[in-house]
Amino acid sequence: MTGVGAAVNVAQVQRGDTVVVLGRGADHTFEATRVAALAFLPLKLCRNGGNAVQLSGAHGPVSVEMPQFWWDKRYRVPLYGGCQPERDFPRLFDWAARGELQLGSLVTHTYGLHELGAALDDMLSGRSAKGVILFDEAPAG
Repeated sequence: MTGVGAAVNVAQVQRGDTVVVLGRGADHTFEATRVAALAFLPLKLCRNGGNAVQLSGAHGPVSVEMPQFWWDKRYRVPLYGGCQPERDFPRLFDWAARGELQLGSLVTHTYGLHELGAALDDMLSGRSAKGVILFDEAPAG
């Protein structure tokens, strides 16, 4: 392992500790906290020509100083695994229609529309990874 991960493992850093990367920076850095204020931290920690990855999909207003992008640093935000909906969704729909993609096996819980609150609670607490809301009521109008 190289980069910040190796420094963290060797130094046995604990939650709340401050870590400083000295010298040229790490080759690869990432953020996975979902804290918007930390979204661009990987840019500060990676070396010139390094890769900074924002994994968490943090949302909210943030600012970044443009020099953090200088020196050929690459900042990636691979939400949804780098999916390109216009290309990938038709392919996925086709596979599901032909039975080649078993979507049912991905569902961990199902909820009726009247159980929306419970579904959100389960999702936020980690009790349900892939819940599906069933719209079993006829639409109004």
